[in-house]
Amino acid sequence: MRVLIDVGHPAHVHYYKNLAFKLKEQGHFVLFTCRDKDVALDLLAQYSLKHIVIGKPFKGVIKKIIGVFIFDVKLFYLIRKYKIEVVFSAGSFYAAHAAFLNFIPHFTLEDSENFEQIRLYRPFSKLIITPKYIVNLGKKQLKVNGFLQNSYLKDNYFNPDEKILDRYNFQKNKPTLLFRFVAHNATHDIGLEKLSVVGKTELIKKYENKANIIISSETPLPQDLSKYKIKFQASEMHSVIYKIDLLIAESGAMTNESAFLGTPNIVIVDKDLNVHKEYERLGLKYHIKKYGSDLESKIDEILSNYKEVKINMRERSRNFQSNSIDLTEFLMWIALNHKEKDFKNKLINNFQPHVQ
Repeated sequence: MRVLIDVGHPAHVHYYKNLAFKLKEQGHFVLFTCRDKDVALDLLAQYSLKHIVIGKPFKGVIKKIIGVFIFDVKLFYLIRKYKIEVVFSAGSFYAAHAAFLNFIPHFTLEDSENFEQIRLYRPFSKLIITPKYIVNLGKKQLKVNGFLQNSYLKDNYFNPDEKILDRYNFQKNKPTLLFRFVAHNATHDIGLEKLSVVGKTELIKKYENKANIIISSETPLPQDLSKYKIKFQASEMHSVIYKIDLLIAESGAMTNESAFLGTPNIVIVDKDLNVHKEYERLGLKYHIKKYGSDLESKIDEILSNYKEVKINMRERSRNFQSNSIDLTEFLMWIALNHKEKDFKNKLINNFQPHVQ
């Protein structure tokens, strides 16, 4: 089988890396395509996954529209050049268009509920694979019992480095906090509140004497915060998330990973996405819509009893994981059997009771 996987975000590399490993072990060809984004490229290199960069991400609405045509064409010709038989992505309309024009199937993972993207890829995709809590996306949707993080953070795939934080001279009697600030360049970030440099500094200063601080930021940090900048490779981040005591992030992707692993986390986003609601329902995430007193009150509440909060959340995570799908095996079955007659019904039957 000859497989192309298009990724647009570092998390997408993780969604599909174990599928790629399994396919390569069996002698199949796997090619990743991506935009020129440093973390995604770092991950692909660190995992030794064959990849081609098809260009830099476009910024601004008009340029993004132009970028659709440019990336569609590039992927169209790559599919032909490498004789690709099936395409996977996580909501890439570029991949969907290019696969459709080459008369091959496109399968996508979806949990962002970013409808401007969904409208662009849904007509050209064979199946849209979502967690069960996602809204109805039509007859092409298959709902699975689990999260997209099942494909790489489920305990049969993830083994944390228990000594990952030892490279820091952290005080053992203090909790460790990771702050994650994003650039807000994606289309679904338009209009969302951003914290100013002064606001970031004030927030960190409030907790720097109460906790060990780590900062991960897509934008430059002021000089007085640079000492907290993270020192890890991209492939080490899940071990970091596993070992810290609290993640505070504008990144839904990173807080989803933290929630799945059972590490206390607060997502700061002014949207009521179902992925956040479901993790909240399971007792694995806290959702604050804006920076301010509500956020600080929640941080203070967690820190007042952080050890017990983490123990309880980790137990809830283990209970959930034990009753959820192995998403990588599900994707593997799709990759190898998508040409079979009555493929969809066979897929559903093979993965009961985790598919609907």
